[in-house]
Amino acid sequence: MGFDCELKELFNFTYHVKLGKNLFEHEYDHVFVGKFDGEPNPNPEEIDDWKWIGLEELKREMQEDPDRYTYWLRVVFDKVVSHLKDNVKLG
Repeated sequence: MGFDCELKELFNFTYHVKLGKNLFEHEYDHVFVGKFDGEPNPNPEEIDDWKWIGLEELKREMQEDPDRYTYWLRVVFDKVVSHLKDNVKLG
């Protein structure tokens, strides 16, 4: 996204999901959080689109149109929000 910030690892997880007739994801993922108060400057060769969104709006959008978001985000969303509210001290 074209910026640096300090990161804190929250947790890691593994998931396996069938996404189509012959398409599967089986991943071991790490979830990190950080705090940044500037303006992102993404590399257009690495990203087509992006937006800032609040947690409540993201949760609502995922409930209304879950296929708009990646499977792994839907899997970890509540756990990430819980960690952010209870454990993370950044900045």
